Amino acid sequence: MEQILDSKGIITDELNKIIELCQTLKCEYDDKNSQLEKELKHITQFNKKLTQELKDKDKQLHFNEKKMVDYETMINEIQEKANKELSDKERFTIMKAQDKEIHERDQEIKRLQKRINDLESKDKGDKGDKGDKKDKKTLVDKMKEINNTQEKEEVTVEVEDVKVEDVEVETEVIEQSDCETEPLSEEEEEEDVEDVEILTYRKKEYYTFPNENNPKYIYAIESDGECGQKVGEFNGNKKVFYKSSKK
Repeated sequence: MEQILDSKGIITDELNKIIELCQTLKCEYDDKNSQLEKELKHITQFNKKLTQELKDKDKQLHFNEKKMVDYETMINEIQEKANKELSDKERFTIMKAQDKEIHERDQEIKRLQKRINDLESKDKGDKGDKGDKKDKKTLVDKMKEINNTQEKEEVTVEVEDVKVEDVEVETEVIEQSDCETEPLSEEEEEEDVEDVEILTYRKKEYYTFPNENNPKYIYAIESDGECGQKVGEFNGNKKVFYKSSKK
């Protein structure tokens, strides 16, 4: 009987040990499981944080790209404005240089005109000393002789016109009375001869009188070389042609 009780006691002790061990294992398992859940929760929170940061970075990147486009547009506008200002400055420099060149050529024209007048006076004096001279010359032939003595000096003036293209004025000057190209008589040679300039515009020649002022008119040249109607006038250094000829 004692053996049975001893065996029962032993069995009971072993069962208690087994139960205690199971309980211990369960607690350890629960602890580990709880720790794993905490770690998983931490990882989940970290992933969520990374996802939010990635989303914010994407927004920031999009904003930066948009800002870069705006900056690029602004830079292009500034560059275009700078190029325009540079172009305007260059155009002003060119116009200033052209004005200076026009002024210098106007001075050269006046110098040549004065020289022609001096030669004209000298030519008249030579004719008075010789007395009667039967040789009659046209104005154009007379001008050719003067040009030969001047070594054929020519000056071309380019003027910028608001309404028309550039006009070239050749300083080929001829002596002419009332724009006629007929031979001069002895009485006509004694009269004052007006100076005439030939103005070339669009491959067509016109007469102008340097002595005219306020305004200085532009005349057509007839087929026989005579002075025709007024077709324009000078407005400062600019040439303005009439839509219909003025009389």
